[in-house]
Amino acid sequence: MEDVLDVLAEDHEEIRQALAALEKGPSAATGATEDQLMLRKIMTEELISEASKHEEIELTWLWPAVREHVPGGEQLADRGICAELEIGALLAELDKLDASQPEFEDLLSQFTQVGREHFDFEERQAWPGPVLSLSSEHHEPDR
Repeated sequence: MEDVLDVLAEDHEEIRQALAALEKGPSAATGATEDQLMLRKIMTEELISEASKHEEIELTWLWPAVREHVPGGEQLADRGICAELEIGALLAELDKLDASQPEFEDLLSQFTQVGREHFDFEERQAWPGPVLSLSSEHHEPDR
């Protein structure tokens, strides 16, 4: 069975790839067609769904383990959870918008920046240490 951190790392990579594809894709401002905008919205909806599942795993499994097992874990978990809440709010707002609206691109850009920074924070500061022993043998996240 996969280690929880392996699942989270795979999610990070998939989300990074989706963000890169969205960054390359045409937007309303660069003359995207109606079909391209519809595809952009569908890609974003899939991204929101995957990011939401990912955040649920982190809130359920990762941050409690960080609090318990990592030196300075209280502060790391608090910082991580605050970022999760910010990301959740951005995604909720993004989900309400049509890809043709300028606010859509602004929020997508904000999510891209905040999401990448959050992934880097998790991978560099929260994952190292005793939390690496968190495996699906003891805790199985629902996917």
